Amino acid sequence: MLQFVLQCTFNGLVLGLTYVLISSGLSLVLGIARIINFAHGEFYMLGAFSIYWLCEKLRLNYFLSIPISFLVIGFLGLFIDRYLFRRVRGKFLPSVIVACGVAFLIPGLAMISFGERDKYVETIFRGQFSILGVSIALERVVIILVCLAIIGILAYFVKYCKTGKAMRAVAQDMEAAALQGINADRICALSMFIGCGFAAVAGALMGPIFFVSPFMGSEALIKGFIVILLGGVGTIIGSLIGGLFLGFVEAFGYSFIGTGTDIIVFVVVIIVLLVRPGGLLGREWVLE
Repeated sequence: MLQFVLQCTFNGLVLGLTYVLISSGLSLVLGIARIINFAHGEFYMLGAFSIYWLCEKLRLNYFLSIPISFLVIGFLGLFIDRYLFRRVRGKFLPSVIVACGVAFLIPGLAMISFGERDKYVETIFRGQFSILGVSIALERVVIILVCLAIIGILAYFVKYCKTGKAMRAVAQDMEAAALQGINADRICALSMFIGCGFAAVAGALMGPIFFVSPFMGSEALIKGFIVILLGGVGTIIGSLIGGLFLGFVEAFGYSFIGTGTDIIVFVVVIIVLLVRPGGLLGREWVLE
């Protein structure tokens, strides 16, 4: 029984930290750029396809492919922000329509480019080791370490770096930040770059574990929204708590009660929103 619990705990940690990466980027875009980016899951999907293309087709090193994926998908997010989202920023319904349009467009283009069949990414981290009788795959340990490193870098950047402080200022009050000389459009674009890049890294990390499909983004989007609803918009610690909670609930829930786990997750989300509309650590936030 102890071995089973430890295995579920480890699996929950892998899932949870991946959800933290996805939700952190989604929370940045929502909290700073005021865009509900329904296409966020598609950038996760593109990250998985980029790792497939770079590693399987071009035979690049896996650790080199991850930052390339971050940069390529991040710049794609910049392009979409510059020519689409910036024009509808602050307008709720037009921004939602544009985001939904992008969310439908990207999977269609991916299906045309890569085909409908699932793709397989071969892992370079073969082998496993045992802790207290529990077998742990090496690739999952790598995912945990990479996720922790990226989350730590983001937290340091937002809290201590000048640009990170500017991002926090824009998230709190865009007009007041502009009066202090902060270029709000540039900060919003940066948040889109980082957010899309983080989604791509999450997809790149999970690509070797799951099959890569043009339709894998929708589930990632739902998980990202669940995490920021639980933890709160614009808080890294909130995303960490919400992501780990969701990961552990899924790991243990699917092992014990199967698909009924989804019901438990949404019941918890509803209760949290009724008690704290802004999430566990966030403030109540209204899209203007």
